[in-house]
Amino acid sequence: MNEPYDKSSKIAYADSVKSLKHTMEEVHYIPKYQRNYDWGKYQCKALFEDLKRYTNNLYKDGNSKYMFGQIVAYNSDNNKLYILDGQQRLTTATIMIAAIRNILKNIDKHSYGDETLQEKILQMKLVLLKEDKPLLNVYKSNETIFNIIINNPIELDNYIIENKSQQNMVSNYKFFYEEFCKLININKNEFGCYNDADYISNKDKYKTLIKYYDDFVDFKVCSIYSAHLREAYEMFEAINNRGITLTPLDLLKNHIYSKCYIDDDTLDRDKFEIENKWKIITDKLSELKGGIDKADKYLRYFVNATLEFVRGDDMYEVLIRSIKDNNDSLSFIERFTKALEFFKLSFVSTYITEEISGETKRILRGFAENNFDSYNPMALSVYLKNKNEKKLNKRMLGLLKAYDHFYVLNVIPKIYKTSKIEELTSKLAVSYFKNEKKLDDIIKEIYSVDDQDSEVIKAQLSQMIWSTNPAKYVLSELYNRINGSNVVDFNVIHVEHIMPKSNSQLEKYWPNISKEIHDKCIWKIGNLLLLNGKTNTKIQNKSFSFKKEWYLKDSNENPIKRYSDVNDSYFIQKDEWNEITIINRTDFIVSKIIELWATTEYNEDNEQ
Repeated sequence: MNEPYDKSSKIAYADSVKSLKHTMEEVHYIPKYQRNYDWGKYQCKALFEDLKRYTNNLYKDGNSKYMFGQIVAYNSDNNKLYILDGQQRLTTATIMIAAIRNILKNIDKHSYGDETLQEKILQMKLVLLKEDKPLLNVYKSNETIFNIIINNPIELDNYIIENKSQQNMVSNYKFFYEEFCKLININKNEFGCYNDADYISNKDKYKTLIKYYDDFVDFKVCSIYSAHLREAYEMFEAINNRGITLTPLDLLKNHIYSKCYIDDDTLDRDKFEIENKWKIITDKLSELKGGIDKADKYLRYFVNATLEFVRGDDMYEVLIRSIKDNNDSLSFIERFTKALEFFKLSFVSTYITEEISGETKRILRGFAENNFDSYNPMALSVYLKNKNEKKLNKRMLGLLKAYDHFYVLNVIPKIYKTSKIEELTSKLAVSYFKNEKKLDDIIKEIYSVDDQDSEVIKAQLSQMIWSTNPAKYVLSELYNRINGSNVVDFNVIHVEHIMPKSNSQLEKYWPNISKEIHDKCIWKIGNLLLLNGKTNTKIQNKSFSFKKEWYLKDSNENPIKRYSDVNDSYFIQKDEWNEITIINRTDFIVSKIIELWATTEYNEDNEQ
């Protein structure tokens, strides 16, 4: 596991848990499916500084001891302890002790047979090695480098680093070695080599180092062992559900692995398959907006589309209840991997695929730009259920038009809160996914959600203060619907304020407009239109007569050459732009919105 080094809750009573020394004297195994060794300099520096403070009595209080953290493991049938939680701590502790021991071994070469020093070096060996093999058994790919660090670090110069875990091991060893050398005023070259002038003759120096070691191995560890893997995972999950150092994605991975566990020594074929497929999932998540850090959001969409409606903390519990065995694990991975392809369509604007039509992609992108994601579970359910590309496009477009209708006539005018439709959408999505409801009936239900009178919607759209993204979406959709085309490119289109957004040039270019009227009208939909970004930059803050020439200009700089009844033709007979013309154009555009969106674009053959 990747437990972050947490500086909270450090003190425990001495006799409540085992010491780090006693914990490390047992042989532990890190299962192949565990995370990489991820601790870096930040965590090691924090640990080293805490050890210094502890040794200098800044943490000691009566019988209290420093709490290093917990180790969760299960004791297999052949008496091997497999670590579920704590590999980062134990690996780092081994590396730190190896650094101390290797410094002392170099000192011992010139100690003239100091028995105290030699005895301590032997004691350190007992927490690192058993029959010259590390007590902590890391992944096979990292065994060689780990063994070199413990036994013969001078060979590290000749070793070729193969992965990130090995890099972290070597870097952390160097860090501890250098810091402990500084602590006792030794100048080191590399990995235990010293100049003759730097050899230690003062026992106080190496005794200082021994004191740090003694204090470190006296740190307390809460060791939780179980004879059964399932019990160990349950304890591990219970700890992390309260401490929350792992995400639901981490916990879910552990749960899935526990369900396909076969024996103590090997991972069966399905476990290897899951391991490979899990990497595909993390790779796909990294391509999405927010990456792995937003995995919870995408998991919630998946749960809401296929299982039941959840918010927040309930998601993980719902997921683990649905994954009862190995087949459930493989089924989840297959479905969630496909779901991530849909999320890529929804949230990555540059992603191009033949699987989804241009009109469908256009609506998805508009929703994404406006942070409208209430539709996601239902759309995901359709995506997962329809493998035929032609049927998928037809059904997805029919569904998205229903949500587009809801978004423009209910969400934008703030008649209906998106939070209220989330639960309904999830219930509809699950019922469709489980074949309990037909898509035709679902689309009808979405169209009928809070079906307001058109005059109420018109009044709200006319009076409201618009913002850039909703205006951009509605105006571009107006153009596409009126002209029956799909040419508005969000990458080049800007929202233009006819009466300039800034009031700094009003007196010069708009002398008849007061600040009060400017503030009242600036964000009405009647004062907004779409222009090419370059054109928008050229004409901003200029007079209406100057702007009008550009609005009517039939040039390649303006991709909207004939914005029928909404842009160009409206300005032909207008000599000035003021509050009245803005109100009139607002009423005109809002009427167009009602006309084009109030019509239910529903086909009885969505299921065909």
